[in-house]
Amino acid sequence: MLLALLLGTIIPLLPTASAAFENTYVNTGNQAKDLVGVAMTQVGYTEGPDNDTKYGDWLGFPHSPWCASFISWCAEQADISPFILQRTALANPGYDPGFGIPCYHGSIYTPKLGDLFFKDDFSHVGIVYGVEGDEVLTIEANTNDDGSDEGYAVMLRRRKIAESYFGVPAYKGTDAEHTYV
Repeated sequence: MLLALLLGTIIPLLPTASAAFENTYVNTGNQAKDLVGVAMTQVGYTEGPDNDTKYGDWLGFPHSPWCASFISWCAEQADISPFILQRTALANPGYDPGFGIPCYHGSIYTPKLGDLFFKDDFSHVGIVYGVEGDEVLTIEANTNDDGSDEGYAVMLRRRKIAESYFGVPAYKGTDAEHTYV
């Protein structure tokens, strides 16, 4: 009886996984900055069994690879219109299905804040938050400590610019200046 009373008192006080990763970012109207700000509130989020995430559930693709669903969720939270950044569960910059944005190889393009990073085979996507030398700094979902595109968490990563592609949304409220760290 005492144990039940104790558990009934303590368990409601423990933060739930969803409460720990609520979007607490306040949008500024600078859509590139807002996408990054929302994504940063999710760093550390981990999936449940069988790729179970709030991002896949929200988009209607539960138990699926979730790097693109994460970005779609962040775009919704950042109040970015689907006409600027389409909602998708596929790591594809182009149209039908995909994010619906132009894409450039890192050998001819310098990434900037809010751009989308794509692996060279388009199997994985993340959000650019900075550039340091020849590397791009990204926020990625469904990754792990080794940088896999089949991981378990939202993490900060470093990728080689010359080995990557970058999707460039036409954000409103910003010129999305290049950001170097």
